[in-house]
This record gives sequence, C-alpha cells and structure tokens, in this order.
Amino acid sequence: MISWLTGVRNPSWEYLRDLFQDHRGVAVYTNAEGEVEIVKVSDHPTMYGPTSVLIDPRNLGRLKVSFLKLEDMVVFPLMNQEGVNALLNFRGWRAVEYFEGDQFLGAWIGYDCEVCEERQRSHLNVDPFSPSSVNEHLRIFGLDLVGLSSQPKVP
Repeated sequence: MISWLTGVRNPSWEYLRDLFQDHRGVAVYTNAEGEVEIVKVSDHPTMYGPTSVLIDPRNLGRLKVSFLKLEDMVVFPLMNQEGVNALLNFRGWRAVEYFEGDQFLGAWIGYDCEVCEERQRSHLNVDPFSPSSVNEHLRIFGLDLVGLSSQPKVP
C-alpha cells in the first residue's frame, strides 16, 4: 500500500502527516541521499516489541528519522549512554536501550505528550550523536539547563 514511498525523495513532514493521519504509529527513515528507505506503520504502536515502528539504533549511522508519529508520545534516538541515563532521571521519561554484549549501541528515549507534533519534529532535528544533544532535548522539553555540561547530572 505505501511501498511506493520507498526510493522517492523525502516528502515534507506535512505531506507525511496528512498521508498517515489515520495511523497511530508511523516512522519514515531516509538515507544519506534523502530518499525514503524504510516506512514502518502500526495501528498498535509501542516503543518496543513487534508492533514498534522504531528500528535498531545502530542503523541510524546511515539512516535518518525524517518522520515519526507515536500517539500521545514523543520519541527520539540518542547514541550516548550517559545522556540516556541522565534523561531517565526525569519523571515520566523512558527508554529502549540496545546493547551487543556490554557495548551500548544506542537508545530510543520517550515521554508522554499529547498533541506534540512540533516537539517531535524539534527532537528529530537534534543530532543523536552530538555531545550537546542531551541539553538540546531538555530545552525542547521545556527545561533550560544553560551552563551545565553536555551530560547533566540530574538530582
């Protein structure tokens, strides 16, 4: 049904939002050339499990999340384990972390949020590999931690 999207230039966020308005969970991943490579759709979305639209974060080195919709939730990737641990200190934040043996591969971080499309878009514009990404995500969430290190220690 939506397989025609793969291989085309990444459509606008607005176009994808309208296209997938009847679905509760959707993720669109593009390659370095900006072409859609993966489209995942679920009417029973979760952050993890067989109905998740999230891919293994090790693939985010070559793919970018260009559209993500999870009903009543904001989700974004983060590739720094210390940053993940810092964000999980906040009430309501959760993560799905990926490991290979003892090696941390990356994580998907999420928090509940209703009608948060702009927040979702902003989180996805943050580079998940950047040392300052934790502070950027906190700023988008509404916490201003100016002056803290790139990996804040939260009480």
